Amino acid sequence: MQRLRCAHCNDLFTPAPQVPKQTYCSKPNCQKERRKQWQKNRLQSDPDYRANQSRAQKAWTEKNPDYWRELRQTGPDYGNSDPAEQDFLGRELLQASIKMDSLTEPQNLKKALFDGVFRIKVLAEPRNVKMDVWIVELSSIHAGYSPILDSSRDD
Repeated sequence: MQRLRCAHCNDLFTPAPQVPKQTYCSKPNCQKERRKQWQKNRLQSDPDYRANQSRAQKAWTEKNPDYWRELRQTGPDYGNSDPAEQDFLGRELLQASIKMDSLTEPQNLKKALFDGVFRIKVLAEPRNVKMDVWIVELSSIHAGYSPILDSSRDD
């Protein structure tokens, strides 16, 4: 059988005969990336899937209204600027596996973020998170730019 290059790690692998269009090898990180790309594509192309994910996220948020507040109270020192010294997930959370991003847009988002140019500094990638989740620092470089019109965004 012909060997192929993995789309994620670029290593050679022998595809499974049952999967003729296989593009990722069987390494855990490559399979994680494959699932992440599948979900990203599905969210962009399938409105029913997007609506189901949104409903599931809303239901989880309603069942766990104090999750983030409790995490902030019992969690790490977020003021610590050295990511190596920060423990973003408590021991009890390490046992669970976070499967989805759980960001819901706050009511006052437009007030919280003013127009301008910002620098994003990635502080850490939390452990046991199965999607792209980063802890970032957002700092303003220049305020006062005109807002980005929805028609010009690359969402």
